[in-house]
Amino acid sequence: MNVNYRNVIDAAFEVQSIVDRKPENRKPFRWDSPVETEELLTASGAKSGIFAVVANTNNGSQVVGKYSKGEVLTSNVEMVEKVDSALHAIGWDFLRTENVHRDGSGFTATYSIMTPINGLESLIHSPIRPEIKLVNSYDGLQKKRLEFAMKVLLCLNGCEGFLDAASMSIKHAKDSLSRFAAGITGVIESGQNAMPSLASLGTMELTDETAVNLFTNISRAASSKNAISDKTALTMIQSYFTPDENESRLTPSLWRAYMAGTRAMRDLAEVRPTQAQAANAALGRAMSFALSQPKQGSVFLHGHSSPYAALIATPSRALVEMN
Repeated sequence: MNVNYRNVIDAAFEVQSIVDRKPENRKPFRWDSPVETEELLTASGAKSGIFAVVANTNNGSQVVGKYSKGEVLTSNVEMVEKVDSALHAIGWDFLRTENVHRDGSGFTATYSIMTPINGLESLIHSPIRPEIKLVNSYDGLQKKRLEFAMKVLLCLNGCEGFLDAASMSIKHAKDSLSRFAAGITGVIESGQNAMPSLASLGTMELTDETAVNLFTNISRAASSKNAISDKTALTMIQSYFTPDENESRLTPSLWRAYMAGTRAMRDLAEVRPTQAQAANAALGRAMSFALSQPKQGSVFLHGHSSPYAALIATPSRALVEMN
């Protein structure tokens, strides 16, 4: 299907403003609410081996997930306490923010590292702040996980969930919390090693046409796992073609496109936090895939001869070729 990329840009500016979108309907849930498990019974009254995860909230009991027999439930509080202690032991000062999504079943704690770390001072001439993201879930959709992230201080955009190499995940096992503490420095070291690769995004130049192809086709990529809808892709395109003061200083490149996309998702998180988190993670996966598999694929930004074709992996829907 051939589409004039200028028509796509026009469509992007007709997309409803983020601030005007209906806020996500979410059940109230405190991240530190106590949780316990209750085994579910079969229709005949026998034990099923499946346990409901029940949170005790100010609004009464709330089912927030389920576990199978043999898995170990770890509360958000237990994980936060372990990571807090580990960071204090390393000697790093930090600020922690918590985010609950999927009505309490998903949890992320972001640790902004305030202590300077060699090799993590700047990226593409912008000051950055390293972050450790702690992930937990009560519904099995996310493993216990530590991720390396960065916040670009000039524009407050971040490379969240960007590098698979700079992360670690742990199964729901009894010894997992002790492994988290040991893994924090390893995650930071992996992030330091990945900085040259990240910086190369700034050398991957974009034209207006290839930038449109990037966001339009990323919504069709299998690597996006359907987290980026066409509307979300158009929202990112609108963001790219209305750069903020800091983005306008950058050359048109994959780095600037990534910054624009994360800025759009940061704004979307104000009204649709669950959707924004999934889309931002998908955007990061696509960029990470492009860096790790630069020769894979042949259709993405330029139809059939793209140096960034690895972004697309295997398309889940037909690609749109711009002209």
